[in-house]
Amino acid sequence: MSLRSKIMIIMCATLISLIAVIYTIGQTIILKSFTELEKTIVHRNVERVLNVLADELIYLDRITVDWAAWDDTYVFIEDVNDNYVRSNLVDSTFTDLNINVMLFIDSSGRIVFGKGFDFRNGKEMPVPKSLLTHVSKAALLHHQDTKSRITGILLLSEGPMLIASRPILTSEEKGPIRGTLVMGRYLDSVEVEHLAKKTHLSITVRRFDDLKMPHDFRVARSSLSEEEPIFIRALSERSIAGYAMLKDIYGKPVLVLKVDMPRAIYKQGQASVHYFLLSLIVIGLIFSVISLLFLEKMILPRLFYLSASVNSIGSNSNFSGRVKMSGNDELSEVAFGINRMLEALEQSQSNLQKSKEHYRNLAKKLSAANKQLQDIIDFLPDPTFVIDSDKKVIAWNRAIEEMTGVRKEDIIGKGDYAYAVPFYGKPRPVLIDLIYSDDRETELQYEYVERKENVLYAETFAESLYDGKGAFLWIKASPLYNSEGKMIGAIESIRDISERKRAEKKLKYLSMHDQLTGIYNRSYFEQEMCRLGSEHNNPIGIIVCDVDGLKFVNDTLGHAAGDALLVKAADVIRKSIRKGDLVARIGGDEFAVLLPNTGETDVKNICRRIRNAVESYNASNPKLPLNISVGYAVSSGTSADIRKLLKEADNNMYREKLRRSRSTRSSIIKAMMKALETRDFIAEGHAVRLQKLAAGMAVAIGLSEDKITDLRLLARFHDIGKVGVPDRILFKEGALTPEEISEMQLHCEIGYRIAMSVADLVPIADWILKHHEWWNGKGYPLGLKGEEISLECRILAIADAYDAMTNDRPYRKAMSYEEALAELRRGAGTQFDPNLVQLFIQMLEKKS
Repeated sequence: MSLRSKIMIIMCATLISLIAVIYTIGQTIILKSFTELEKTIVHRNVERVLNVLADELIYLDRITVDWAAWDDTYVFIEDVNDNYVRSNLVDSTFTDLNINVMLFIDSSGRIVFGKGFDFRNGKEMPVPKSLLTHVSKAALLHHQDTKSRITGILLLSEGPMLIASRPILTSEEKGPIRGTLVMGRYLDSVEVEHLAKKTHLSITVRRFDDLKMPHDFRVARSSLSEEEPIFIRALSERSIAGYAMLKDIYGKPVLVLKVDMPRAIYKQGQASVHYFLLSLIVIGLIFSVISLLFLEKMILPRLFYLSASVNSIGSNSNFSGRVKMSGNDELSEVAFGINRMLEALEQSQSNLQKSKEHYRNLAKKLSAANKQLQDIIDFLPDPTFVIDSDKKVIAWNRAIEEMTGVRKEDIIGKGDYAYAVPFYGKPRPVLIDLIYSDDRETELQYEYVERKENVLYAETFAESLYDGKGAFLWIKASPLYNSEGKMIGAIESIRDISERKRAEKKLKYLSMHDQLTGIYNRSYFEQEMCRLGSEHNNPIGIIVCDVDGLKFVNDTLGHAAGDALLVKAADVIRKSIRKGDLVARIGGDEFAVLLPNTGETDVKNICRRIRNAVESYNASNPKLPLNISVGYAVSSGTSADIRKLLKEADNNMYREKLRRSRSTRSSIIKAMMKALETRDFIAEGHAVRLQKLAAGMAVAIGLSEDKITDLRLLARFHDIGKVGVPDRILFKEGALTPEEISEMQLHCEIGYRIAMSVADLVPIADWILKHHEWWNGKGYPLGLKGEEISLECRILAIADAYDAMTNDRPYRKAMSYEEALAELRRGAGTQFDPNLVQLFIQMLEKKS
């Protein structure tokens, strides 16, 4: 494309762009001003209509107060004399006052007189029934004082009405108030037309809840609010309308008022913009023609000559040629510059030709060597990268791409420590930078830095690797040299050693801590004893604690309960000691505390805290109490035999354990019974009822008093094993799963072990084990049948089943007496001894 064409295109584009910009400005500024003026006028016209409507209400209120504050009306509301009606409430009154309704209401809310009249057609009409509804609600009768008034709009089923309400007073406007006078005028189409003539505007009124409302009214209705009481909208290029919401006397929107008018101002604005734009086009065309004539005469011929001369020299590749141009302007300076450039090109062309071949050969060799090196680095198994002497990345292998997620294409050629960002989240010196210079601050960022000759080794944690999860890294960095022995870069290789570090940390933790309780173990405790014994930490205190009754808990409730008790014991002791003290589990049920630089008074206080913590724990966990025997010893003098000190504390603990041994098991048993008594079936008197039922059966059979006493004991303690059954099973509302049934059945064996541990319960231990055996051999845990089952267990089974059926349980409601007996009869011969069932039923029938 020629320069002339380009200039013309540019000038045309500039002119068009200028016109577009000016037109846009005219549309947005000038036309907007006309639009705003138009909206202002519409807004004022809507306000005019609202003011005229308000004047109509004021007029209606004025005539209402004239009639309400009149002695004749004041008397009429009391005596309701016909003379007042014949003289004042005739048809001409309604016509003269332009009202449709008058209501005289006494102070009790009774309508004394009411009349409706169509003053336009000159005929009487009934008082609107919907108006009477508003009167019955006292909405129009609520006048607090003599100055009170109510004016506004009421939306009646017959149509909207202008309403005024005033209290009935004397002519001097004094009370007491004897009632209310209500006057109303329909706001119908004739009234709206009257308003339109009065304001010289086009007015339309629609009900607010009109379902067939035109679209523009619906838009206005959704836009009108307390904050925007008047809404203005252009309906077309020719008309614009303003809308206002009219509320009734209750403050609810009932009508939408529309005032529309032609858009003369807007059209005038459009015409002004068009005239301005036309003037601009004419001026622009004149300016463009003058500019083109100047270019054609003064500039373009010289440019064409300069271009032709340069093209001629370039096409012949004759750098000895020169451009000849006279004058003292910018174009002549360009020609002079071109000549100087041609001289330089002529000189350099000669030099370039000589070196071109040399560099071509050198580039081939360098490219082959570089490709070979890149291939070697790329296939190294360890993540590896290389930087040059300017610390810019020149190699980034596949393994490091996988580790960092950074592609080779995104980092090759980058410097400013960009290679550190994938590992540490920010650019900073790393191990490879220590190849170039020592930096103590950089070294301190690694766990260690080892230098072997000119190779560096280090370990560190890279927190930004693997999407911020981080990893422990082993790193090796070494320099790179060229054939002349000059350092040209450095290479760094990396290995992820996170698994090794985690294993080391876990092994270290396990070597020092007890796996069950999480506190230190005996091995670490003995190390610390040796260390404290060899240092100046006197005086030294040692506390030894032993969990009492652990074997009993393990034997009765199982090792899981015993382990839980040990964990609680460790937690109680740990929370009772100071920050610098050390607690360890040194045996199965034995704990020890090392207290460096602690005197006897402080040791006693810590022992007291441990005992208090045990009491506090038992108060909030009565189900399985914690009993701990505590002994202590404190060194004296400047040195201490730490092992003798431990032995002394252990002996002191053992003495306390001997004193507590008798009460420990008893307290555990009491706690178990207490826990058992908090279960639903005990709280509801199950054990008491069961003792009575079982004893009654025993007496009926003729058992001895000793047998009856043991049977009562069995009725009380037969379910003691349920302290070892989780509440989620005991109180489950639905059916138990097979696994839950098996866990529930263990309560017989748990109860047996508990009973065998308590001297008073040994005689009934075997009965506790077998009290769920069935007559047909399908019970548990031993599968006994018939008379293999002891008589006491058979009696208890019947009494227990009856009580369970006739009382509520978590999983069902109680049965009736008759339903329970029917179930016992069905179970006779399978679950129960049939003879005993018959005897039990007879016993119950006698009592009833």
